[in-house]
Amino acid sequence: MIQIRETISQYEAKDIFNCDETSLYWKMIPDRSLTTTVVPGRKKQKARISALFYCNQTGKEKLPIWFIRRAKKPRCFGRIIPANLGFVWRNNTKAWMTGVIFQDWLRWFDHLMNGRKVLLLMDNFSAHEAGIKGLEFDDIQLQNTTIIFLPANSTARYQPLDQGIIRTWKAYWRRQWLQYMLYEYDNNRDPIATIDVLKSIRWGLNAWAEKVTEETISNCFKKALSEPGTSSIELPEDAINDIQQGLQQLKTSKRINEVMDLQNFLNPLGEEVVDDPKDLDEIILSQFEPTNIEEDSDEDEGEVPPVISTIEATELVSRLRLYEEQQENANKVLIKDLLRHEKVIQRRKVDSQQQLNIRHFFTSK
Repeated sequence: MIQIRETISQYEAKDIFNCDETSLYWKMIPDRSLTTTVVPGRKKQKARISALFYCNQTGKEKLPIWFIRRAKKPRCFGRIIPANLGFVWRNNTKAWMTGVIFQDWLRWFDHLMNGRKVLLLMDNFSAHEAGIKGLEFDDIQLQNTTIIFLPANSTARYQPLDQGIIRTWKAYWRRQWLQYMLYEYDNNRDPIATIDVLKSIRWGLNAWAEKVTEETISNCFKKALSEPGTSSIELPEDAINDIQQGLQQLKTSKRINEVMDLQNFLNPLGEEVVDDPKDLDEIILSQFEPTNIEEDSDEDEGEVPPVISTIEATELVSRLRLYEEQQENANKVLIKDLLRHEKVIQRRKVDSQQQLNIRHFFTSK
């Protein structure tokens, strides 16, 4: 770490990045009985999605999360384009990070850093090493990124994202999931039956953009990369209090047999990403299995979002603008933005009609 700190000192804080992945049991309800017994209808509690995070030391660059699941395009995505929501989607049969996906990420990240010289800190997770070896095998050199591996078996101490950034993200995500569970139970619906992976991703994106603050990220980098003795990073009090209250509500309502305690809900066993020798063969083999699973119907249920026509979109935006114009404390900037967006929708309609006319002209010949 002394040598690593010397190298880090040659870079500005804005050019020092860390990447790390985690998994998330996005259908896990806080029922302790499910960890030891099989309950009908609850076998999907450990449906997993993997997420790759990366940010810089200042916290001003929280870049798009890469999510990894089984399906190439989950049914609940419909015609939604992931980039429009601000995330990247990848898939394989195990919903794990693999060397192939990480190699893809490294090339993408290096291109994103075009014109800069940045330092990327990472642990020696097998998929990371495989991704770098894949670049070497393909004779590809990163142009803008210098990679430094943190000391082996010490990422719990020296990895910035492990000092509280990912845990903060998970706390806010689980608060949203718990609120959703309570709402669905109150309306006599089973949250496991109504949740889908797109809802889960939306909560994750909101937590990353709005709840994981620059201060939290900066403090976690400081704790990880400075000399020992820096104070520990506490989880957000507002999220923890809401989760505790939510767990108590579930217990009181008797919707769940045996409610988990707070720590087990926040840090469920098996969710952490580790190089388990039992899993390595499966991870390697999964890179060579077909990845064109169109829909993961066993775990990604959800209605296909409706396709919104330009007429419907114009009406919806127009009505929202009218609503805002009628308010005493109206958001005038929003009114102008909505007016501009109405024009954008109309322009799309005109462009679409022109393309249709052109295609008709040539096909009619």
